[in-house]
Amino acid sequence: MYIEPKLFLRNWRNSSVFYVEISLIIVVIVFILYFLWRKKKWKSVRLKQLENINNPYEFEVFVERILKDLGYRVIRTRKSRDFGADILLRKGRKKVVIQVKFWKNKLGEEVLKEVIASSYVYGAREGAVITNSYFSKNVIDLAERLAGKGHLDKIVLIDREKLREIVEGRRLL
Repeated sequence: MYIEPKLFLRNWRNSSVFYVEISLIIVVIVFILYFLWRKKKWKSVRLKQLENINNPYEFEVFVERILKDLGYRVIRTRKSRDFGADILLRKGRKKVVIQVKFWKNKLGEEVLKEVIASSYVYGAREGAVITNSYFSKNVIDLAERLAGKGHLDKIVLIDREKLREIVEGRRLL
């Protein structure tokens, strides 16, 4: 049975199905645009927060929120006697100890000692240091040499620029 295309389209446009389909397409487009707008707004809010942090506690809370937004289960350790870990991360079976440092100068090798010690205490195979500052060349070299040797399989160093890239969505942990 042959149906002439013009007749078919004219009948289809006059039906209520046509209007339902067009309405659904419009709703989907609006939803996508809204999602993209919120994502962009979220990034700009987080970047402003990063620039306005004034103390170590605020920075720790900020890092915790970013990690939660990335899908990690975040456990904050107690404030004192935390053995060098400020945050414990879990994603699946992966456990990571994180040292959060709000610092004015470049970080030295002591941060790596704290991460290594806390990884033993908390049973983590990976460690990370997240800072609002930068790392000295010695720390970067030492972290590369220590990774995969001994207890820790991986040591991640996230400085101010890398953290900014994570917040902007240009980089994953």
